[in-house]
Amino acid sequence: MASILLIYGTTGGNTEIVAEAVSDGVEERGHEVKLMRIEKYLLDEVFAEIEKCDVMMIAAPTYGHGEMQMDLKPFLKELSGRDLKGKKCIVVGLGEAKYDDHYHIASVPILEELLTGVGAELVFRPLRISGNPATHLDRLIPLWIGQFCDFLEHSGT
Repeated sequence: MASILLIYGTTGGNTEIVAEAVSDGVEERGHEVKLMRIEKYLLDEVFAEIEKCDVMMIAAPTYGHGEMQMDLKPFLKELSGRDLKGKKCIVVGLGEAKYDDHYHIASVPILEELLTGVGAELVFRPLRISGNPATHLDRLIPLWIGQFCDFLEHSGT
């Protein structure tokens, strides 16, 4: 059983819907998940949890032209100065197709670049949610959760 820390920021609630669906699905497969909505915790608390978990997952929407969710910005700034060498990480990105293709779900490459830049190891493909997450609750999200949990179980994490 792996311990997963799922850190997320949300403004309109879509990222929270996805984070809760991922958490519930992963827990159903027997893994432990701690959800942290970033604005409800002190950064010291978040980084203490990062040290304890087997896998850190960050879920973030992208707004406008590549803007990260505002509550995540202080965490990401602090994260950019940390050493996460060897920390297993996964990214969940949300976005709206109404923005230019270059900015659609831009949170994924932004977070992946930040994480690899501080030495983290991206261990599984990102979950990308375009548009309303409710349309993905019955197929895309459960499919990704199953594949992710299969990976965890076969990798010994």
